Amino acid sequence: MCADHSPAKRRFRRPSAEFAGLGLKDTACGDTPVHCKKHRHVVRVWPVWLIGCSVVLVLVGVYLWVTGGPAPGLPAMAASPVVFLAAAIVSGIRAEAARRNRPVLPLLPRLVPVEVVETLPVRITLDGDGNYQAVAEVATGRLTIAATLGMADRDRVERYRRKNRLDRSQAVAFHLGFAVLRGPVGHTSGLGSHAAAVLQLHGHAHRYRVLDIGSELVSEEWRKEHAYQVWREPGASVIPISLTPSMVQGAGRRGFDLDLQWPVKAAKDPSPRLTIDRVECLRLDVPMAWGDVQYVTGNVELGKRPANGEQPAVQTITWRQEPIKARERRERRKRFPLRFERPINPGSVVRGRVEVHFKGTLSRLRGVDLYYPLGHRPADQEAATITTKVVADFELRLAHIRHQDVRVVPDRKREADGSRKESVTFKEVVPDHNTIIALTNAISEQGYYVKRMIENPPQIGAHANRVNRYWDIAGRKYLGVYPIDFHLIVTGEELYDGDIRAHAGTTKTTLTVQGAFANPTMEGQVEGVWEQLNDLIAETLR
Repeated sequence: MCADHSPAKRRFRRPSAEFAGLGLKDTACGDTPVHCKKHRHVVRVWPVWLIGCSVVLVLVGVYLWVTGGPAPGLPAMAASPVVFLAAAIVSGIRAEAARRNRPVLPLLPRLVPVEVVETLPVRITLDGDGNYQAVAEVATGRLTIAATLGMADRDRVERYRRKNRLDRSQAVAFHLGFAVLRGPVGHTSGLGSHAAAVLQLHGHAHRYRVLDIGSELVSEEWRKEHAYQVWREPGASVIPISLTPSMVQGAGRRGFDLDLQWPVKAAKDPSPRLTIDRVECLRLDVPMAWGDVQYVTGNVELGKRPANGEQPAVQTITWRQEPIKARERRERRKRFPLRFERPINPGSVVRGRVEVHFKGTLSRLRGVDLYYPLGHRPADQEAATITTKVVADFELRLAHIRHQDVRVVPDRKREADGSRKESVTFKEVVPDHNTIIALTNAISEQGYYVKRMIENPPQIGAHANRVNRYWDIAGRKYLGVYPIDFHLIVTGEELYDGDIRAHAGTTKTTLTVQGAFANPTMEGQVEGVWEQLNDLIAETLR
């Protein structure tokens, strides 16, 4: 039906003879398909007015025969077969036109949940000078729609052939409906960029054995795959993972850790929200000189690959189907620790590939709605499975990596002169929720990620009008791909004089910052974070 005569605007609808006899009336669509009167297709309909004229001529001839004899009645009765023959000829012409302009056969198979997989190839390198670089290639997507054709569909094809007088040599095209992409989809394909994407689901009956009346098959799968490229806004960040190698302090130079991180999404970041699901596969190629692996965790396969041309022999460590634990989700980091038989040469090169699965898409596709060809949705249709795969090939040179250690600021041994005070007291500052809100807002505005904020229940102090407060705040800041954690404890005392709000108080803050470092520059960054937070807290509370 056209937009001007749709059921929402006009209730007058006429059943469409072109779909009659196909067994569609008893399906989930509810009734025989209809057309608006103005835009009906060419259908096989007898010319009623000619048939009516033939009947009238017969009646007139009979009347004239009875009243006036055969002479006046015979001409009218003789003209009736001629008119009826004309009606048959017109009906035959219409029937042939209907067969030539027949609609595509609508089928109503069982639709399988849609599967959407987008793949982002990435190349990660860490050179000998410590320069980290991640370059993303063009992301591609593949949308797969499947359906199960059965015996009911075979019967409908056979009815369609009989209705349109088609023999076995003539092809029968069928239509399964439409797939409507949901969300502000950004992709480039034959559908165009940022279009309201609608995919037609169609096929030909001769390609499926189950639709042949002589077939013994009970069911057969129909499948459609739609490939596309993901369109990205200029300057948008599309690399949701990073890899950080480190050599562990205190492990006899035999410990090596590889950290997989997925940084926090900034509020103004135009890239889509992705939720990590699992590490599908991580393959690590390390030099044979490191010796056998003596410690590793997870579902791991160990192997060796012989030399190939200019590539030396390596031993391979492969993790498969690694889940993301709750603690790792909170820290947004998964660590793969290794210990080897012999010391690690700082000039070594580590290569490999990692495949990480996320829920969500880069193109911002949120779902796919399926519709049958007559406009109704399947009653039991399940939600689409939507996945983004980030596949990263990496080459990490360890020349710039040193044995990792953890720097805690302040450190009583290093700051023995009191240059960095662990605790600071602020008089006339009430340690209530307003103070905490001001602190966390100021910290967040500087790019810090507040992971948790815990308030202990207030405790009555030494006097009835004094209440002790305790707040525990923890978070993190990323400098590049390296995380630096902070821990802020806010304690204090509130003074009351009968009102429900404290009229005075004293607040004490205790700030510690810690982060892993492998060189003096990274250690200075940890100290810089403490200095920045310390000044920020002092400025906010004052």
